[in-house]
Amino acid sequence: MQSNLDSHISASPIDHPDGSVTTAKIADGAVTLDKLAFKTMYLEAYAEGSGTSVTFTNTTVEDGDYLIYLSAGSTSVKPNNIYIYLNDNTTDTNYYTQIIGGSESTVSASRQNAPYLCYGAFFANVMAYISLHSSYANILAIRGRFDYDNLHIYSIRTTFTLADITSIQISFGNSVPYKVYLYKIKKS
Repeated sequence: MQSNLDSHISASPIDHPDGSVTTAKIADGAVTLDKLAFKTMYLEAYAEGSGTSVTFTNTTVEDGDYLIYLSAGSTSVKPNNIYIYLNDNTTDTNYYTQIIGGSESTVSASRQNAPYLCYGAFFANVMAYISLHSSYANILAIRGRFDYDNLHIYSIRTTFTLADITSIQISFGNSVPYKVYLYKIKKS
């Protein structure tokens, strides 16, 4: 009986029928992203509250990129611009932003020396993709408004170099309710 148990334990692959291992039999945390056959996107952090900013620290993207989804403000309290700052660098002129926007039948473009995710006081949803390329961070953001037929696209580039991203701060300009989801995109 012991030899049957020993051969069962040491079998490679394990001698269970395909599909017989259930989720309940896999320990919590036993399957990590590195063990998956394909690399994917996963929720790294979530913040919900009310305030003037939210900061994610102890992040690193040397092996991946980030996707941020945020909702800021309400019908009665609107953020006064939404900014994104990397690695505690809150000097607006260290960021270069191109903005293309449209509302109803009007399209406009502008350039700003500030890291805008939302330019103006709007109750907004923002989706932003952050990537490192040649020691600079590139951010592509799309902002929609709840209170108006309006869409803006923001292309942000850092003018300072960085080896990796160690913190991400979202600033709202004033105290507003917010929800921020930070997803990490693991590159294979």
